[in-house]
Amino acid sequence: MHIVFVRHGETAYNASGRYQGHTQISLNERGFQQAHVVAQRLRYTRFDALYSSDLLRAIQTADAIAQYHTLPVIQHAGFREIDVGLWEHLTVTEIATNYPQHFAIYKQTPGRAVYTGGESYAHMQLRNRSAPTRSNYRNCMPRWYNPRACLRVFAYRHRLLSTDVD
Repeated sequence: MHIVFVRHGETAYNASGRYQGHTQISLNERGFQQAHVVAQRLRYTRFDALYSSDLLRAIQTADAIAQYHTLPVIQHAGFREIDVGLWEHLTVTEIATNYPQHFAIYKQTPGRAVYTGGESYAHMQLRNRSAPTRSNYRNCMPRWYNPRACLRVFAYRHRLLSTDVD
């Protein structure tokens, strides 16, 4: 079994450089275009299951992909991106101004830092691993286009599969 990871399409917060964390925010026009492009790219890929976080932007991206498949999108909060706590809705400049000590720690060791009022990447990974999956993905290798793949659409800050639309 192989896993295909897809990052959600763009939101207004992405476009304006704001941290969104667990904020329920819709894709913007460009984000819907990106979701459509990735759905087209994956339309002939056979999936055993489609998983998504319960964040609206991830669900909208997963739903675009699911329209080409006869599988429901299984939503779970455990698949959410990192909880950025008090940094939600803020830009990097606002975070650096309002939380200078925590921001400095984050800049030095982002993988180990705990977001102010939120969680660390280690906490997020534990949460993601605890989310239910069809087979717990034992012996899975990430692949982009395998005919026997499972798909998780994460709302996550790192681009895993490009959905850029020119």
